[in-house]
Amino acid sequence: MVNIERGSTGSALPPSLSQEILAKTIENSVIMRMGRQVAVPGAGLTIPVITGEPTPAWTAETARKPVSTHTLTRKNLVPKTLAVIEPFSNQFRRDLPGLYAELVRRLPLAIAKKFDSDVIFSDRTNVDSLWSNGVAVGNNANRSVLDSTGTYQDVIDGVANVVNAGYDPNGIAFSPSGELLLASAATSGPLQFGQGRTGSLVSGSITSRNIAVSGLDADGSGAGSTTFTVNGIVGDWSQLLWGYVESIDIKISDQAVLYVDGGANDIHLFQQNMFAVRAEVEIGAVVGDVKAFNLYGTTPA
Repeated sequence: MVNIERGSTGSALPPSLSQEILAKTIENSVIMRMGRQVAVPGAGLTIPVITGEPTPAWTAETARKPVSTHTLTRKNLVPKTLAVIEPFSNQFRRDLPGLYAELVRRLPLAIAKKFDSDVIFSDRTNVDSLWSNGVAVGNNANRSVLDSTGTYQDVIDGVANVVNAGYDPNGIAFSPSGELLLASAATSGPLQFGQGRTGSLVSGSITSRNIAVSGLDADGSGAGSTTFTVNGIVGDWSQLLWGYVESIDIKISDQAVLYVDGGANDIHLFQQNMFAVRAEVEIGAVVGDVKAFNLYGTTPA
């Protein structure tokens, strides 16, 4: 395969393209906007996590003082490749600003939605089972029902679960279905919601916690169970770390064969007078303590 890359004669993309796409990706991702970004090397990152505090005790004046230590564990943030290829007709090649606009408009949203989906709904193969932590159910993130009955109290119950675990619930993210539940719960309590939106961030709050809305909805696989559909998360977002290895990498080819399904729908770029743009990024996420979060959701009949 012969690649026509960013610096090749006649097909150079604007030098700000990769950075612009990355900025737009962050803008469209709830997880990227609310979580804590860290620099990640290609081999990944090992993150020390403090799981327990020393225990002081009252003692008599000359008595032996207690000895106690922090307890520690480690979490691994392993970046994996998230990629998409989009084919275009060669007519786009005559108008690089048009191609640039299409890339900026389409690719960031697709990457952001896929990243949010796998983090929120815990795709175990790619984001390391963030909410279940790969251990017993008792160590999973807290869960509470969010439905049309007592909706405000449902929200408060989730906030309380995070507080009781010893963390500061500093933000709430809802799926569109969760947002609609709240919007229809006018008599359930003092919901300060829907005062305006910039991207995925809503200018509103619940118990002084900022609200965000993900551009995707639950798929029924949240919290490690097919019987609990996630439609919101509240938590201490400093406990969710995410990072990427490099900016989104973009390459262009007009000689490749795109294996769509291995058959009649495969695309022969040269033969069909087309070219394709491949965008990929190495990215990952990890949660320090799952108890710093509470998943809102419903249990299907």
